[in-house]
Amino acid sequence: MHTSMKPSVLAVLMALASLSAQAAGTPSLSSSAQAFGQQYQGWIIGAYTFDKFKAHGANSNLINTAFNNNRTYVFGNPASSIGVPLIIFQSYQQIEAAFANHTLPGKYKAVMYDNEHWPMTPPTEQQHPDMYEHMTANLVHAHGMVFISAPAPDIVRAVGVVRHNNTHDTYLERNLAGGAAKYADVVDIQAQYLEPNLSEFVSFATTAARQARQANPNVKVYIGIATGPDGQSVSAQQLYNAYKTVLPIADGYWLNVSGQNQYCPNCAAPRPELAVTLLRDIYGSR
Repeated sequence: MHTSMKPSVLAVLMALASLSAQAAGTPSLSSSAQAFGQQYQGWIIGAYTFDKFKAHGANSNLINTAFNNNRTYVFGNPASSIGVPLIIFQSYQQIEAAFANHTLPGKYKAVMYDNEHWPMTPPTEQQHPDMYEHMTANLVHAHGMVFISAPAPDIVRAVGVVRHNNTHDTYLERNLAGGAAKYADVVDIQAQYLEPNLSEFVSFATTAARQARQANPNVKVYIGIATGPDGQSVSAQQLYNAYKTVLPIADGYWLNVSGQNQYCPNCAAPRPELAVTLLRDIYGSR
């Protein structure tokens, strides 16, 4: 297991996350729960990563142990036998059209609305995220599906003035996590781009998680982590530290293993080997 980070620093950050969870009325995980985190956490993961993980030494037993449960949402292959089949959309318009043309529900059980400050989300949806998240929740729930809300912090650039050009602080000031969580089953906190600065990552994730649970005590909070967050280079140790420090307040994680594409133009080549190391640290070699 990766343990090179100074234990005192890691312990302080974990304690801060635990205190934040308690302040929000959410019990922190016991040391026993942390030791056996696989019993408690879920994941959001792309089906395309499974072959990449196997190519870097992960066997089927490790993949099934981590992801084959009803707390893990798998996108990219609705026929996958692992986890809950998820489909991701970047706009309410796309979701509405998918129900109209019977793409949904189909084999899918969950829908994510990934609204961000990018061309895939229409400007009016970017400017009124709470309203469109509510509309999406109503539409998805009317069809008996799980709704995952995942507004990116950069969406604040479409909403108004960004304080000191800092999107995550502005996101917190405007309580966008609370708005996203209010009608959702799961809310994802896209904190992964802060991974290289662990204290900032923890502070943002824990505050956003608190806001989400204050808005909806029943919501499940997943937190984004990544092998190459927004094109930044991180080590296996940094990825593990990001996972570990927010464990007391996370119901799950969105594990991003992205390469460069239209959704991540700044990304470099994917680093699945870092994710495999993380999974082994959590679940053992299997």
